[in-house]
Amino acid sequence: MVNKRKMIDYHGNDGSLGKDENSIKILTYNILAAHVPTTTNWDERKSKLLEELKDYKADVMCLQEVVDTDVTEFFGPQLLVHGYEYIMNTERNDMYFGPGNNFKMGCAIFYKSSSFRVNKNSPYGPYKINFRRAARQFLRDHNLENPENAIRYLKDKAGIGCMLEFRPQKKKIMIFIVTVHLTANEELSDVKLLQTYLLLKGLSIIEKEKIPIIVAGDFNIIPKSEPYMMITNRQMPKPAEVKKASTDETAPKDETAATDKTVVTDETVATDKTAPKDGTVATNKAVPTVEKPGIDLGLFLNVPPMAASLESAYSTVFKPGSHKGLKECRRMNPKTMEPIFTTASNAVEYFKNTIDYIFYTKEEFSVEGILEPIDDVEVLPTEDWPSDHIALMANMQLKKKRKMVVEQAKFLRQPVADIWNKRDENSPCSSKDTNDQEPETSANKEAAADQECETSSRKESVYEEYETSTSKDAADQECETSSSKEHNASMEED
Repeated sequence: MVNKRKMIDYHGNDGSLGKDENSIKILTYNILAAHVPTTTNWDERKSKLLEELKDYKADVMCLQEVVDTDVTEFFGPQLLVHGYEYIMNTERNDMYFGPGNNFKMGCAIFYKSSSFRVNKNSPYGPYKINFRRAARQFLRDHNLENPENAIRYLKDKAGIGCMLEFRPQKKKIMIFIVTVHLTANEELSDVKLLQTYLLLKGLSIIEKEKIPIIVAGDFNIIPKSEPYMMITNRQMPKPAEVKKASTDETAPKDETAATDKTVVTDETVATDKTAPKDGTVATNKAVPTVEKPGIDLGLFLNVPPMAASLESAYSTVFKPGSHKGLKECRRMNPKTMEPIFTTASNAVEYFKNTIDYIFYTKEEFSVEGILEPIDDVEVLPTEDWPSDHIALMANMQLKKKRKMVVEQAKFLRQPVADIWNKRDENSPCSSKDTNDQEPETSANKEAAADQECETSSRKESVYEEYETSTSKDAADQECETSSSKEHNASMEED
């Protein structure tokens, strides 16, 4: 890697343990999937990505936009030489690669097997997140099954989590790691809000057991937005009528004057089809979010799902007074205390802002250091940086020795799965999901019966029927191809 990035040292609370004991260096990185056209071909880009990942020497790497075949045939074998094992969960491939393709994209967690152990056998884990299923269950629980409103929330986005046990195992110290990739469309702010809520609702079960939590990934939410505030401040959205009344009270009396200005609010999405030439952030040319018909989530999301808020590792280091005067501050947004940007992409239309984060339970962890942000660029990837996102990394330290009987972990997975990955109860094959056996890292083969079951459940669901009628994905009516069974280690929908 041409431009090496340094770690910014930062010492947390006095309650933290020694620097090397029970610490974890965690990285999150959206590596930009192979199918996205760039000025650099994929073979060259993936080689640069591999060198960058090896150079960071992270204990745990949370990767997004990874294609199953790239993991099983390239990243997995290459990183195994350096002591990493992995778990992975994928989305349906139609929306990314078109009908008929046999590979899928999703999220993966790589971890140093010499330092940590993941029990990949049921009922311990891993914890798969299927936001389509999670949203479907939420809608049913709240009697919101009108397809015209429901369909927008059924997005094929995935995530994966696991109980990470420190070695040696006699320590009995476990932490929970999860990585996600939320919906990107800027017009679907309510979808991101629901996905964030469902993520936190699942984490609340882990939180109740006092297990330390780290959540890292590409959230596709900007700082101070409603989903961000739900995570970091337990602030829940207001019903639409309350928002409107509040807006009316503060609106300018001169209506003509109001139309002359673009009011940038927390709901504003920073996009611009033209890349900035002066080095400023694209948020200076923000476009207000376009409201689409949907459900007023403020009527239903009124209780914070978690008892305590999560904190961003980067905002911890750069909060006022912690590092005043450091040169690295020039790469931070002084209003949000997050990096000025973590993506600068021209993949669809120009977008430059911060949407990647490392969140943690502040009662359990302190931040010992973060990877410095990069200098300003107009657009990514570049010759030096092989993705349209930048990697974030934090060195986290456990404040207290959290000992836990490993057997306790098996009682948590099913309640979390009921939120994150619950099968369609109308599926004729739903009874087959009770065992839900998870594969080992290097051995994942989907059974033909499970593939048929998944197809049947999709056909029977009212949501899927509606989606079919819109002709969004013709391939949803077909069974998964048998070649998908050959891609080892990809934890596809079971």
